[in-house]
Amino acid sequence: MALVVGVQDLDTETHADVDPKLSALYDTTEDVHIHQIVPIYERRTPQNRASELHSLIGTQVGTLTPELDAYYAQFFKDRSKIVGDYVAYISVFDNLLNRYHELDVQLGDLRDQINGLRSQAQASGAEAQRLGAQIDALRAQGRVAESNTLVAPQNAAARNANGLIAQSNGLVDQYNGLVDEINGISQQLGGLQGALRPFG
Repeated sequence: MALVVGVQDLDTETHADVDPKLSALYDTTEDVHIHQIVPIYERRTPQNRASELHSLIGTQVGTLTPELDAYYAQFFKDRSKIVGDYVAYISVFDNLLNRYHELDVQLGDLRDQINGLRSQAQASGAEAQRLGAQIDALRAQGRVAESNTLVAPQNAAARNANGLIAQSNGLVDQYNGLVDEINGISQQLGGLQGALRPFG
């Protein structure tokens, strides 16, 4: 079992020695997650920054300086296992977040396609109505033969409008399926984010 000792439990000499090393490591590490969570702690309880760094670096950051490795060896039988468990856990969060962003981009693309198809369908439908009105007007004047020349273009415009609507509806179904998926991921992310929130 790992024992994580907070800075408040250390003697003054150890405290003075360890704090600057932890701060220096935090400033230089490229670990994304610790740079995301430490500022949250700093905003909520700035007086506890040293203690939080002590716990977070010991359990979440894989690569430490030799001095810090030796220091944490007194608290952890196998620190790499603790860090490995954390990395496995956070990778689930990262994968969900990446999928969420992928879906968000796909939804934006689909939304643009649906709007484009609907706009085209509306234009084709308007053309079909315009030609239909012309046909009616010509027939009211007895110009049946002339009106008949407009029937094929009117039918083509109506077919085009219907085809575009069908394409649009197919994309709407696809869009709604992705919305269900992204909502499910959002709920999972909410749970994980809640678990990652600092106490306070």
